[in-house]
Amino acid sequence: MINISNFLKTSLVYLILQSFIVILYFMSYIPPWIFVIFITILFISSKPKLLFSPKNIVFAYYLIWYGIAPQFATRFSGYLFNTKEENLAYLMFFGTYGILIVLLTLFETLFSKKTINHYLNSNESSNNANKRMSIIAKFSFVSTFIFLIAFIEKTGGIQYWLVDSTMAYIGRRGAGIYYLLFTHSFMIYCVAIGYFIYIKKNVKLFFFQMLTILILFPFIGSKAKVILMVLITISYFIINNRTFSKLTIGIGLASFIIFGLGIYQRNITWMKLNDFIPYTLNYFNTLEMFMITLRDFEPSFMVTFLLPFNKILLHFGEYISVPFSDISVWLSSIYYPKAHALGATEQWPIEADMYMSFYYIFALPVLAVYSYWLGFAFNKAQEGYVSWLLIYSLEFVLILSHLRGGLLSWGYIYFIFFYIFALIIFGNIRVNRR
Repeated sequence: MINISNFLKTSLVYLILQSFIVILYFMSYIPPWIFVIFITILFISSKPKLLFSPKNIVFAYYLIWYGIAPQFATRFSGYLFNTKEENLAYLMFFGTYGILIVLLTLFETLFSKKTINHYLNSNESSNNANKRMSIIAKFSFVSTFIFLIAFIEKTGGIQYWLVDSTMAYIGRRGAGIYYLLFTHSFMIYCVAIGYFIYIKKNVKLFFFQMLTILILFPFIGSKAKVILMVLITISYFIINNRTFSKLTIGIGLASFIIFGLGIYQRNITWMKLNDFIPYTLNYFNTLEMFMITLRDFEPSFMVTFLLPFNKILLHFGEYISVPFSDISVWLSSIYYPKAHALGATEQWPIEADMYMSFYYIFALPVLAVYSYWLGFAFNKAQEGYVSWLLIYSLEFVLILSHLRGGLLSWGYIYFIFFYIFALIIFGNIRVNRR
């Protein structure tokens, strides 16, 4: 029998905290420090036992973007958190956060079951699995560098990259297919090489892989994707690791270093050490973007939710609502046209998509479906399937893309095929729980 007591307790705590947030909203004062206290109480009540639980990254996002950054980033120094827009934003932020935590607690509970403790399942012997993984590792390694070379050539050549890697990456229009093939081939390689690091406990191979990721950092470009490559590699070790452990601290520090290196790389010409912290916190600006939405737009129905389908429709001269495939790209073209012209975008939060497509409150069924999918994928990864370790690692990082983007993402146009491909090539290979 499934024990849902934790879900019921989390639901009750959420309802109580949400009631207090509503009271504070009518009092016209919801400061970030109160928000931090409330989301932390709910997070602790939900008992996130495992490090790779989606609840951890949801909590980290709302803590950093709407708790820490608004209190310490220089761009928010003028915020008093007593205006209608500011308080409405925090009312929605806590609403989304709370619903996600409650739903994820429910589906993690429903899907939870003991992992079968054997090295490989009966459909594939250990030797056959090792041979198969070795072939996949070799082919994916070669294809990674073939597509990387093609990507570099299509974006100006290696000389351009050596002069200004940031602009070379930003100006990658027309080379998108090579970038996708390069990064997705490397994902396959990461999960394949991670398999051998795990079963052989090969420290030298681990450091070789970390060095490879470091070398490819400028070409991967995205800090989130670099973190993803690391997570895929070590997913075998951390999928069933406890939330509060030494490994958690290590992963947190590594993610901070990767993020910091990405910030520094893009601003190396002027950034000094004393600029690092205030400038880094300025990066977390989705609150400011949401203020623009609440100020200039009325709540609406289906204005932005279906925009990802424009990625295909625009090729045929058609589009839904506006000729953009992403809410952040669309609004960046309006409010930050110079950055948009360079291919850069600011990021609008998921609440903006909910606000402009479901009057915010009617987006609950979509959040429920998404939470169900995360719970299912997380459970399959816990069972040790190599394909699902890859899929869930990607989904784990994509949680941030949804929270800083929209309910749907045009990336699923190819993610779905990538997931099917992974399920086919890795088959039923799975590793035991340790």
